[in-house]
Amino acid sequence: YQRRVHGDYILVYSIRPEKMVRMSVLNDVLRTIINAEKAGKRQVLLRPISKVVVKFLRVMQKHGYINEFEVIDD
Repeated sequence: YQRRVHGDYILVYSIRPEKMVRMSVLNDVLRTIINAEKAGKRQVLLRPISKVVVKFLRVMQKHGYINEFEVIDD
């Protein structure tokens, strides 16, 4: 790790790139869907997927926000 003083702040960061940690999987799912819709895409690949995401997608489908989805276990 390296430390740099920047004004009143001390920046601490790793020299080696670490694996990114997903803070909010649901936020990532919604952002991916919104970005695909803006780009005119009709299909979206969501990864990683979890039981919470699947239940969330079922609720969205029930209320008519999405048409259909398929969970592929690979």
